[in-house]
Amino acid sequence: SSRMLLSEVKKLAFGMLGIFGSTYSCEQALSCMNTIKNK
Repeated sequence: SSRMLLSEVKKLAFGMLGIFGSTYSCEQALSCMNTIKNK
């Protein structure tokens, strides 16, 4: 049962990493586009 718990925790961690990762890359892309637009 501890193995099941570990896999659930891993899934949750990867899900959160995915959300934060995509949010971060979106922010980077937006700031990049703003920099280009303002030049």
